[in-house]
Amino acid sequence: MREVAVIGVGSTVFGKFPERLVKDMGSDAVWAAVEDAGISPKDIQVAYAATSFGANVVGERILSVAGIS
Repeated sequence: MREVAVIGVGSTVFGKFPERLVKDMGSDAVWAAVEDAGISPKDIQVAYAATSFGANVVGERILSVAGIS
C-alpha cells in the first residue's frame, strides 16, 4: 500500500437551498478544501467525492464544476 495524505477538508453549509444546484454547492466544498490545504488545484493528484442520497456520478460533476478532473 502507498501512503496518502488528507491535507484539506471542506463542506457545504447545512440547510435548504432550493435555488442552488447540488453540483454548485459541492463545488463550494471542494474549493473550501483546496483553500484549507493551501494548495493549487494543479497540485491534486487524486480526488474522491462521496454524497448521501445523491444521484449517480454527482461527485464527478461536482469535481468538474470545481475545475478538477
